[in-house]
Amino acid sequence: MRSRRAPKRNPFGLPAHEKPRDHQPPTDLNALVCADRRKITKMPSEKELQISPLVPESIQHNSKTLYNLQSLTASLFGVSAGILGLESYSGFLFYIVFSLLTSLLLYLVRVAPSSSSQTSSKSWASGPVDTSLYFRTPFEFWAGGLINGFAGFILTWTLFYGLVRA
Repeated sequence: MRSRRAPKRNPFGLPAHEKPRDHQPPTDLNALVCADRRKITKMPSEKELQISPLVPESIQHNSKTLYNLQSLTASLFGVSAGILGLESYSGFLFYIVFSLLTSLLLYLVRVAPSSSSQTSSKSWASGPVDTSLYFRTPFEFWAGGLINGFAGFILTWTLFYGLVRA
């Protein structure tokens, strides 16, 4: 009597002669499977990075970090405005001035030193305060915090104003 062996299985748990229905192996070694596992995108090659050195994942990370910083500082500015007892236009002016000051300090500490070391003609073409190497648009860097953190500022401003004046 012959013993029956279990059929060989591939990595997907199917018998060796069956292939998974929706799996298509990447045709390029630089292919990267995205988080949803259905879409395959090609990573930029070394030559493409030399031509256009902007990496979308890095710009997205920088944008998230900037958003977190702006949200945190907006809440802290709200606490400060509430404790100082600022009302009406003086409170909004306080928020605008300090939000722009935060953007300026971030630019001077993090963006300007690294962008000045790269003296390409493209980086100086759009002016001395160019942020295009690290962020999508200059508006996102300079004024995005005014919009992103406004709700947090109002919330903490009114909370601390009410606590101090009560």
